[in-house]
Amino acid sequence: MSAGAGAGIGFYVAVSLLSVFLAHTPTSPAPSFWGKPTMLANMPLINKFAGQKHFLARYWYLAFYSGNQLRRDLNLIVGQGRNWKIPSFLPFLLRYVSGPVLAIILSFAFPEFHQERVDPLMILGFIIAILGLCAMIFGLIFPRYYDVFVPPQRRAEGTEDTVVNELKREESLQETVSEEKRGGSGNKPETDVEVGSGSRGLNQRVEA
Repeated sequence: MSAGAGAGIGFYVAVSLLSVFLAHTPTSPAPSFWGKPTMLANMPLINKFAGQKHFLARYWYLAFYSGNQLRRDLNLIVGQGRNWKIPSFLPFLLRYVSGPVLAIILSFAFPEFHQERVDPLMILGFIIAILGLCAMIFGLIFPRYYDVFVPPQRRAEGTEDTVVNELKREESLQETVSEEKRGGSGNKPETDVEVGSGSRGLNQRVEA
């Protein structure tokens, strides 16, 4: 167990360093600590491949940017009013704690299934789990096949231009929330029609 954990951590460190050396220098500065030069900047190898001030910035963009930006965008919708905001540590937990833990549990499932392969409930649960994994992998490779589950007026969401470290346009997000509220209210639009009688007319509002 300890040997496997050491090998995994060593592999992560090696691949992270390689990724930082191969990555482009970000044009948008990283926040706070990650945007400052460190003692690593004085090392000749770091200066040559990663620049004097951008070593930690590259690592932050590779390791933490995507989850942090998703949290900030989602907080514009789910974190309004009296709702709790998504905490800053949640992206770290999802990527570096929950993901590996679920992968370990999945690795235990196959030997356990072999021991309990005559149990009908075990067979049913294993089949459902495998089908769910296949559905997720299929959606990752062919996402447009799942457009049938998305309302037509919302299929263009996520294709607009985005800027690094900038929140999505709050106006468009508020429009999305308003559309959802209108769609669930069940109110029918009203139109004005004029019913004429001789020289006088009566305006009535009728439902379409």
